[in-house]
Amino acid sequence: MNGEMLITELKNKLEVEKDSALAEKLGMTPANISTWRNSPEITVRQIGNLISNTISNTITSTCENAISTIVEFFPIVKQKRQRSENYDIFSCNDDNGNVHNIKVGIQNDLNNYNGVYIFFDSLGRPIYVGKAKDQKLWAEICNAFNRDRKAQEIRIVQQPIRNVHFNRTQRRQIKVQPVRLHEIAYYFSAYRVDYAMIDIVESILIRPFVNVLLNTKVETLPR
Repeated sequence: MNGEMLITELKNKLEVEKDSALAEKLGMTPANISTWRNSPEITVRQIGNLISNTISNTITSTCENAISTIVEFFPIVKQKRQRSENYDIFSCNDDNGNVHNIKVGIQNDLNNYNGVYIFFDSLGRPIYVGKAKDQKLWAEICNAFNRDRKAQEIRIVQQPIRNVHFNRTQRRQIKVQPVRLHEIAYYFSAYRVDYAMIDIVESILIRPFVNVLLNTKVETLPR
């Protein structure tokens, strides 16, 4: 087999048209592809080296693209939705009603990718780790932000909501009250994660903080 035949067959199998695209797929340079193309005969050793290099490049590429940061410790400025009791984690407009380009970019990424996310309290401590597997990050994050969960409880005094006279001698019992994340979350981080790794990454993030997080379900890690 000569080099021209091999390059043509590889392009067909990998569904690429240009030498540069083929070089990227194989972990080679365009100059390498040109050298192979001009070879009158491809040896068994060259084929073996090609397979070895391709496997190594695939592993490296997979690791590099498996997880990427979208945003970290981004401040939450909750925005009440129209005709709803729920909130979004931020609005894409600034205080003057102008479009905030950074927030638009963040929201676009959150709308486009699956992955994992973390909520933090006002001191930057993690309080909730979640995954967006069945839907995109933006929808899942905002749903979790508003969701009532039995695990989300704090002990507080229930204050009167009616306009009554203040009575400093009246004692009120401290009771367990459910809270929503939008009442205690101040920052969030979000990461795009390869779909097959979402459960694993979420589990790894939960494990170091399992005794302080509001959510306690931990996925089983593979052996």
